[in-house]
Amino acid sequence: MQINIKLITFFYFLLVSTLVVYYVEVYLCGNYFWTFWPADFWKIPNLYKYLNFTPILGGEQKGWDGQFYYYISNDLLGLNDTYNHIDSPSYRWQRIGLPIAAKIVSILMFSDIVLSIHFILANILIVTFGLYFLMKYYKEIGINPLFALFWGLSLGVLITLTNGLPDAAADALFLIAFISYLRNKSYMYILFMSFAILTREGYVVAAFFIFCLEVFYLLKNKNLKKDFSYILKYVILYSIPGVIFLLWQIYLTIHFNILPSAQANKITDYPFVQIFNTLIRLYNSNDYIALFGLFIFVSIILLTLVLSFIKIKENKKYIPIFFLTVLILSLGEIVMYYYRDFLKAITVFIAILPLLVSTFNIKVKFLVYIVLLLSLIFSIKQYPEVRSYGFEPTGFKVEKSNSFKAKKLDSFESQIEIFSSTSNQFYKSLFNIDREIFYLKVKNNSNDIWFSKSNKDGNYATMLTYHFFDPKDLSKPIGGDYRSKLSKDIYPGEESMEKMIVYYPKKSGEYILRVTLLQHPVAFFYNVGGAYKDYEIEVK
Repeated sequence: MQINIKLITFFYFLLVSTLVVYYVEVYLCGNYFWTFWPADFWKIPNLYKYLNFTPILGGEQKGWDGQFYYYISNDLLGLNDTYNHIDSPSYRWQRIGLPIAAKIVSILMFSDIVLSIHFILANILIVTFGLYFLMKYYKEIGINPLFALFWGLSLGVLITLTNGLPDAAADALFLIAFISYLRNKSYMYILFMSFAILTREGYVVAAFFIFCLEVFYLLKNKNLKKDFSYILKYVILYSIPGVIFLLWQIYLTIHFNILPSAQANKITDYPFVQIFNTLIRLYNSNDYIALFGLFIFVSIILLTLVLSFIKIKENKKYIPIFFLTVLILSLGEIVMYYYRDFLKAITVFIAILPLLVSTFNIKVKFLVYIVLLLSLIFSIKQYPEVRSYGFEPTGFKVEKSNSFKAKKLDSFESQIEIFSSTSNQFYKSLFNIDREIFYLKVKNNSNDIWFSKSNKDGNYATMLTYHFFDPKDLSKPIGGDYRSKLSKDIYPGEESMEKMIVYYPKKSGEYILRVTLLQHPVAFFYNVGGAYKDYEIEVK
């Protein structure tokens, strides 16, 4: 059967793009910035202030790493205030590859700033190109190109594309580089390996062993021993990825006054140590889903380790793969804590295994492809759960405080102005979206402080809320009252930009949506002379 690789690549691009759009529109109310799970803990860099970006997570929650790489894409050299909003600046900036790609996409789209959609698109394009390259090489050496989808639809790839993480892009760049190396395409290898290293620093291990291999073979070749200029040319050529890596590391160390590796806390350990610790922890906690994820992790890494060791006898170019598996066997506590994280780490080996097993007997092939099939089934089953981990917008939940400051309001004088909502009407209809985020400005016209946190008894926090009414009877609400926290304490006379979540009624019909404030358990503001806004809506 003739397989159209270009057509499959096109449909793959459409599929992953649709998954991201569905995720954003249904779960994040159309806010593409929230795919990175930004947290108020780090605040928003000054560059984004005029875009009215707001974090989705509040309190002490720190969000996901994607927020940092997105911020870096608009400050590639770390010259602005962005580093104040990054957890480990030197460590994060060493992964500059995806931010560079996002910047290029923004320029091609005539934008002077990298928007969330540019970053997401750059990530998807890199991975899609990597899949196309992988399928073409599979076909060249007699492997079914569709087997590349074991990698393209793996949990590690899908979750990184969904949440703006660089792992899948780094894997794609490395796969292109390694395949170019296998095909003796030196310049292609240099280009893509350099970007792979700048996207995830661990790939410098592969580049180092490839450099050593090439130098060894050049020196061993009797025909070249007298041609010093030729040897020097190739030594310099294959050293380029490593040199780029070292120069970038030096810049970051000088600029941030600390080595990137010094900020990599608990990323690595001795081989097998944290795998064993994770096994004990998951077994004792009866977390059977994560245990199955660990089974897939161990199976793929051990198969890659053994098969690459055997493959080296046939082709020495697989030496870097062997040492990459040793590196992954040495993952630290941080990476091994969640199954989504340690499965991200072995995603690239899902693409490498068909190459390793291609010359083995049918029994070995059967074992490898059973493991890959189990991995794919697990990925498809768990992706919605992992993707929606913590998806209830916790930034809207009111926190309790040990302080006794919050007290009953004496006055409810206030103003509300609604600026916009997030979800596109087309997507709301297409995906049957039942929720929406409203951006609004509130003003405290009273002499009391509106406290965003309650006292220790759970009382007296001021919140945003809403009610639904029958248009023919505004005397009694018939639904609503999902409460959203204020982003901060609001003092007398102060204005504040806020966001609130609204869940629409399940039953179709016409309603009046009333947006207001509330002090729990005292009163809804609209009942005591405070501000509110009414909107006519129709649920279809």
